[in-house]
Amino acid sequence: MKTSLKSLSLAAAFALAIQATPANANGIGGASMKASNVADDTCPVYAYGWIANSCAATKSFIVALPFSGAAGYRTFSVMAQGATTGDVSCRIAATTNTQTGFYAGSWVSLPAAGSPQTIALGTLFTDTKSSLYLLCNLAQNAKVYSVQWDD
Repeated sequence: MKTSLKSLSLAAAFALAIQATPANANGIGGASMKASNVADDTCPVYAYGWIANSCAATKSFIVALPFSGAAGYRTFSVMAQGATTGDVSCRIAATTNTQTGFYAGSWVSLPAAGSPQTIALGTLFTDTKSSLYLLCNLAQNAKVYSVQWDD
C-alpha cells in the first residue's frame, strides 16, 4: 500500500512539474550585458549574475540575445531593481532579415521602486535572420538581474 501511494505521489509530482514548465522559455543573467559606449567600460559592476551601474550618471547597457531563428512574435521581460521607477528603463530591438532596418519596442521603466521588479517589455516580431538585442539605461546603483523571453 505504501509503495503504491509513493508511486502515485511521484507520478502526480512529475505531472505537475511538466504542466508548470513554460514551453521554450529562454533567459540570461544581467551580467551578460556590457556598456554600450567604450568610454563607459569602467561603470559596470558584475556579481552573482547581475549587472549594476557604478557611475554617477545614467549609462546605457546592451546584450545580444540568442533565439531559434524562427520568424514570429516573442514576449520579453527584464528583472531589475532601482531606488526610483526611473532608475531602469529597457527596450527590445531586432534587425530585419536584410539587416538594413529594425523592429523596436518602446522604452519601459520599472513598475515600482526599491525591490526587484519585472519590467514587461511586451512582444516584438523577429525575422528568420534577425539579430536580437536588449538595451537598458541604468541610473547609479540600479541593477538588471535577468532577461527572459519565449522562443
